[in-house]
Amino acid sequence: MGTLLAKIVIPKMFDFIQVPVALGEGLYKDDSIYAHYCTACEQTFTARWGYTRFNGWQSWDGNFFSCPGCRGSSEHKGLVHDIGVGVPEKMILSLYEYKNHISLRISYTEVSFDDIRFCAIQKSCHETVIFDVRKMKSYFETKDAVRYEISNPAEREFGEHSALKYLTHNSTAWKENKKDFANLLLKLRTAISNKVKSLHGIRIKAMHVPAGNSMGALLFPLSNIAWRLAVPDAPNLPTAFNDRSWRSDYRGFVKAHYMDKTALESFLESVISGVRAGKSYPQSVLSAMGIKDTKAFRKIIAKGSILEAGRLKTAIGISSDYKEQLLSAGALASCGGALKSSGMQIEPIYAHSEQNLNFLKLVADHYKNNAAYYMLKNCESGDITDCGQMYFKLIPETQNLLWAEKPSITQIHDWLVEKWDAQKNKDYSLQIPEHVVKRMAMQKDRLKFFLPGTAHELRMVGQKLHNCVGSYAERALAGTCTIVTMTNDEGKLLVCIEVAGGEIRQAKLNQNRPVARNPELSAAVVEWAKDAKLKINTLDIDSRSSDKELRNAI
Repeated sequence: MGTLLAKIVIPKMFDFIQVPVALGEGLYKDDSIYAHYCTACEQTFTARWGYTRFNGWQSWDGNFFSCPGCRGSSEHKGLVHDIGVGVPEKMILSLYEYKNHISLRISYTEVSFDDIRFCAIQKSCHETVIFDVRKMKSYFETKDAVRYEISNPAEREFGEHSALKYLTHNSTAWKENKKDFANLLLKLRTAISNKVKSLHGIRIKAMHVPAGNSMGALLFPLSNIAWRLAVPDAPNLPTAFNDRSWRSDYRGFVKAHYMDKTALESFLESVISGVRAGKSYPQSVLSAMGIKDTKAFRKIIAKGSILEAGRLKTAIGISSDYKEQLLSAGALASCGGALKSSGMQIEPIYAHSEQNLNFLKLVADHYKNNAAYYMLKNCESGDITDCGQMYFKLIPETQNLLWAEKPSITQIHDWLVEKWDAQKNKDYSLQIPEHVVKRMAMQKDRLKFFLPGTAHELRMVGQKLHNCVGSYAERALAGTCTIVTMTNDEGKLLVCIEVAGGEIRQAKLNQNRPVARNPELSAAVVEWAKDAKLKINTLDIDSRSSDKELRNAI
């Protein structure tokens, strides 16, 4: 006989269990009609959502109804499901300890709906989760007596077939029994730790993981315990596994965490097999990934989550330099996970992963000196994606030019933007008269005024200053305006100026801000206008700027 460690009685999982039915046409058809089962009085009935009419239109008010048997209100917890699928109405969880294993027995009354009469059918069911400590394996036995091993967290049978998946926030047990669940899990972890130490002489570190919301109160913590029992020296499962979305979008999840070259399920199976063959967890991971077993690599695997293996494999694929591999693995962890938020959504580095990683590999090969790592560390993930997309669209001659010129890592993106723009847009000369160039182009101490001579140069000015001056090319060619730019002695664009009819019509800083917001640069524009004999006809410039401000600007 086993020893009862904990017991949880859940008298009611939901107030109502509902299924959609089709009963006629018109206002009352299809998804507006539901069959309902009241768990308080076991009454079965049909009800439709209320609706409001206004000016010939109708809108559904929502799922509001009262049970005709006990007058229970739909404001309480309910669950909408499909006809023919059983849903637990009440549940008892019993945790037992035996000599060599620990068992969690799940007993529940299941309710399903007949698809002809829409009446509720009750059925008693039992499931069992078994933690076999002597064999270091865990099993799930379904209500139909089908047994699965659940040591591998990537396998989905446990989450898909167990009634525990209904212990989510829309069940009454979510709030009322949360402390009971925590107590049961604590007793389970303690019992397993003690038994593993007694039977195998192994000390398992803390196995606690937060339950989260997506998979319910117990599924993820139990899956983690099964994983840790199979691989005692492994870290706990990452929270990324505690989400139903990765199971529905399995390939997307795998790709997102750099595991795209290895099927996650078979990879974890290989890790478990390696540990059972006597290897340590880091050694087993490196072997399963085909990565050289080094002390530094083992340290990365031991300290990180199971997903660290994919990042390390990717880092090794980017660079052949051992030091850069170690650095890049850490950089991928920081830029390859959650999306950065700055008012807009930016794609993470794993988007278009093959293309991006191939580009990073080229950077590592041509630049050396940890260039790919510095790009991962210092560039926005969206910029890396842009670089990969633009580079592989360039003609081979321009691609080769990148590696010949080798702009700095922080300037690669702008270099590629310029070359890609020149390739896809026809360039032409703006044919600026020589006397206009002589009049307006000048150097004033450390500030330079020059006139873009081609449509491509004008587009580049617009891109760098984030304005629409690139669209002025046709007007400049027709002679109706002239565009002048101001740069510092390092070539950085500071101001964009439009001149027409001998007057300055616009003078803009980055993002179309008037130059008057920068008194020093405004003073420099005023001084230049005097020398070029131009009138100022715009509020963009503060014409009262002083000589002192001009001296500060230069």
